[in-house]
Amino acid sequence: MKKLGLLLLPLTGLAASQAAGQAVETGTAPWDTLPRARVSDALEYPVMYGWAQQLLATDACRKAGYRPDRFTIDTRYAVLVAPDGEVRRIVIEENKACPGVDLVVGLALQSLSRAHKFHRTGESRPRWYAGRISFAASPQSQ
Repeated sequence: MKKLGLLLLPLTGLAASQAAGQAVETGTAPWDTLPRARVSDALEYPVMYGWAQQLLATDACRKAGYRPDRFTIDTRYAVLVAPDGEVRRIVIEENKACPGVDLVVGLALQSLSRAHKFHRTGESRPRWYAGRISFAASPQSQ
């Protein structure tokens, strides 16, 4: 559990939410040193685009330079995965310019977790893994 001590620094932004005993928080992690999270299916990008477009239309996000019809979201995350593949905790890289982006990424990861899309680890105890969610929209791609 030493990695846990290294993983979590002060958390702000996204309020911790509980979904089947699973905490979702913003924070920081040693993203590049953690093993890569293995996930069975792709994210539901059309749903994420809808969430992002609504969020990016808000004044705070528009002031930060985001537009609902043209954006790039690229967010790192860490998940604490039990040996059976159950996700116990999710830490999302904080987006201070448009904090709601954290919510979009958190909801997407919770959806994957609830659908049991994270692979079994083969480890004897829960272990941290890292991943990245990236998606974009431009007027030409819509």
